[in-house]
Amino acid sequence: MRVVVNVTDQTTSRAAAALAAHREITQVGLLRHRPGPGWEHRMRSVETPDGFDVLVTARPVEGFDLRQVTPSEGGQVEWASPSGLARTLGRDLPGAEPAITVPGRPLRRGRRIPFPAPLGWLRAEQGPDGVWFAPTDRPVAGVVAFVGDRARAVVDDPAYMAAVCLAAGVFCPPGPVWNHPDYEARVVELGLVVSSTTP
Repeated sequence: MRVVVNVTDQTTSRAAAALAAHREITQVGLLRHRPGPGWEHRMRSVETPDGFDVLVTARPVEGFDLRQVTPSEGGQVEWASPSGLARTLGRDLPGAEPAITVPGRPLRRGRRIPFPAPLGWLRAEQGPDGVWFAPTDRPVAGVVAFVGDRARAVVDDPAYMAAVCLAAGVFCPPGPVWNHPDYEARVVELGLVVSSTTP
């Protein structure tokens, strides 16, 4: 598979690196962006996405006729992000609710959400899409799908987690990533560890 990445931030840059190391990716192009030192042999700068199969981008890009993978709405493959991963983890837990951490000052009120160590219980507010958002000032990020005393979760470096979630979207057909049965397996293959916990 040939993947072109629209590098606009740390997440898309790290997603390109994760994809360049994957055995099923035959070529990684960086759209109008030069590879960093040491990466020239694994990826190349391109002016257009012509000849590529998939475009990975932080936001949809107009005028390109190929499948776009985005971390939110708007691409053909949507929600390739921690939020999408949280929903994916809940697929095998009937009634599970998804939650993610976001940078910020921890809340004093709100629903208590069970994240694994080192995060522990955090207060959260529910977004309009049904995902719970728990601000934390810790240098790690968490996603969890929980119901009762059961939970499935990932805790990792925030930038790394976001990049892996975005990169894993290239292996999904069009639609939200949680509709694809292999999205979780692809995230694990790219380096995240999913744990099942009892809070």
